[in-house]
Parts: sequence; C-alpha cells; structure tokens
Amino acid sequence: MIVGLGWSIKYYIVAMVSKYMNVCSHPSISIVPFFQGAVSRTSFTCMIRFRIGYAILAGLKVVKHLKKGTRVTNDVESC
Repeated sequence: MIVGLGWSIKYYIVAMVSKYMNVCSHPSISIVPFFQGAVSRTSFTCMIRFRIGYAILAGLKVVKHLKKGTRVTNDVESC
C-alpha cells in the first residue's frame, strides 16, 4: 500500500508540473520497495530553458504590480 501511495504522489506532482509547464520528454519514475528498512530516496534532474525577453517582461509586470500594491497600502495607512 505504501508503494502505491508513493506512485500516486509522484505522478500527481508530475501531472501538476506538466499542467503548468511545457514538458518536452516524459519523466522517468521508478519506485522500488526496500523491505529490509525504512528508506525513501527521490532524485530530480531537469533542464530549464527560457527566453530572456519573456523574463524581462515578467520582471516589468512584477515591478508594476508591486508599485500598485504600495500605492494602495499608503492610501489605507493615511486614512
């Protein structure tokens, strides 16, 4: 039952990552029970690729959002 729970958790994580990101290759998942002791080992290897233009635009949006947030909190404090 514990091995089945491990499979469920790992595949749930892979499904969530695949939902929000472009996954180019299928992940390799293996769960091997070790009956002589309580051992859990997980390894994760990835390669991230992004475009610098998208990173700059995202940074500008974050800065714009933070400026709006500070303006709103200053108005509330002055009341």
